[in-house]
Amino acid sequence: SLVRTSLLLAAWLLLSLGACGGGGGDEGGGGGDPTPEPEPEILFEDTFDGPYPGGTWIVPGPGGAIVDVDGEPALELDGIEIDASAPPFQRDGKLLQFFVFFAWPEGCPAGAPGSLRAIQIVDTDTDVVVASLQVVVNEACSNLEETYVIHPDGAASPNSIEDTTDWVPDDFGYDFHDYGFVIEEDGTAFWSVDGEVVVETTVPFTPANLKLRLGGQGEPSLDPVLFDDIVVQRQ
Repeated sequence: SLVRTSLLLAAWLLLSLGACGGGGGDEGGGGGDPTPEPEPEILFEDTFDGPYPGGTWIVPGPGGAIVDVDGEPALELDGIEIDASAPPFQRDGKLLQFFVFFAWPEGCPAGAPGSLRAIQIVDTDTDVVVASLQVVVNEACSNLEETYVIHPDGAASPNSIEDTTDWVPDDFGYDFHDYGFVIEEDGTAFWSVDGEVVVETTVPFTPANLKLRLGGQGEPSLDPVLFDDIVVQRQ
């Protein structure tokens, strides 16, 4: 888990600097070394190698457990939603990044047609979901629809943006992919998967007090999903 976290943070730091126009080197700057970027401030982190839920998660019902995946712990979720504990994550005009490793099981990924799994960013002041990844399986259980949504002004409005991708997988396995939601200093916000931006705003993202919510709808008997190496950081 720690290795995956380190690799993810390094990759996302490079991505964020590139998106913000960094990486220009010291061309014509008088020969001095470039000013190093400050270390990110870790607001929240969980590698699930300790007690669950402990004091870290607010769990409304049964359905979550720590399991072993290739010798490393991960959070297994079936039919509940969980919230990161208070206090909320405040942007304070800085770069704010949510990173989550996310994995689907073999076979029908969400367990049954129509099942929904999600990573959500919630406006703590209004309890409105302002950014989300939602996953729905079709009736034949052969097609996975991923929908990425951002509400820049904090409500379902004409400013909201949405991108949907249909994916017919050959084998899901329990392979983790890194999902990220990033809000830059200028208010630009984007969803990214494995370092590739899938949807981003052109309207400044305004909600300032945010929390992370994981999980989805479904029955406890359905195939669960896995989460690991969750990090929220500000820079």
